[in-house]
Amino acid sequence: MAEIATIARPYAEALYKAQAADLAGAAAWLDELAAIVHNAQLLEFAESPKVSDSQLFDLILGVVKTALPQAGQNFLRLVIENRRLAAVPEIALQFRALKNAQSGTADATVFSAFPIDAAALADLSSTLEKRFAANSICVWRLMHRSSVAFVWSWVMRCSTLPSRPVWNK
Repeated sequence: MAEIATIARPYAEALYKAQAADLAGAAAWLDELAAIVHNAQLLEFAESPKVSDSQLFDLILGVVKTALPQAGQNFLRLVIENRRLAAVPEIALQFRALKNAQSGTADATVFSAFPIDAAALADLSSTLEKRFAANSICVWRLMHRSSVAFVWSWVMRCSTLPSRPVWNK
């Protein structure tokens, strides 16, 4: 079977070209679809031979929080008919990468064991914009209990490599 990124690429590129007039709107509904489709139970349900394409389409359409535009409905029908529903999260990632490249923006995910206030996120965003010469950085916040251990192990690995800077504070 082909790698999921290879499967997703033509869908992301075609969607990018088709939605060139409203990339932000398409990114919003595509991200929502990706979050819904990421559910393992939904993917298991989709693989059942007893489930028709229209049943699966209606189920997903019923779960979407905001009304899906016609382009979004057409995209959803296409991936369901082609049995590529599992590729939707990767399609969303590649679509966002194309969108960001066109607009000169970037996404950053911040893992924190503690809440981060808006001022600190804004400061981090401006620092990243300068560091990576981007027009803007979209910062995502994720809190996770194991993030402290993850960040600590990452910093420790970086500090043992002589070619990488050591982060001391």
